[in-house]
Amino acid sequence: MTCAALADGERRILLNEGLASKLLGQLPQGAGQFCFAGVGEPFTVSRILAGENGRKTLASLGVTEGSCLRLISVASGQSVGATGKCPIACETRDGLRLYFDLNAALRLLVEPREEAGKKESAP
Repeated sequence: MTCAALADGERRILLNEGLASKLLGQLPQGAGQFCFAGVGEPFTVSRILAGENGRKTLASLGVTEGSCLRLISVASGQSVGATGKCPIACETRDGLRLYFDLNAALRLLVEPREEAGKKESAP
């Protein structure tokens, strides 16, 4: 997911879900992460829970401790994959969907996902 926000009332920035979850601050209902802010709610950054690279990325966007953010909108993440007549879709355990063309898909080894309560028996 991608969060569009207004930083310090003047700059529009885009944050992915990972960066948004690294911002701890004040929401109207109390302390929380920016990824839980509602559209239009003020959010004051009190702590950045990221490592050096995350801090540098946020600083390049003008987001530091004390910054005031206001969520504008939330959009689902982009789909990245092959284009063509018949892409093959593969979903990871955490919900990421990958799309492959037939030639790339033929080179993959994929294990079927076990459904809750069912376990496939080995032949």
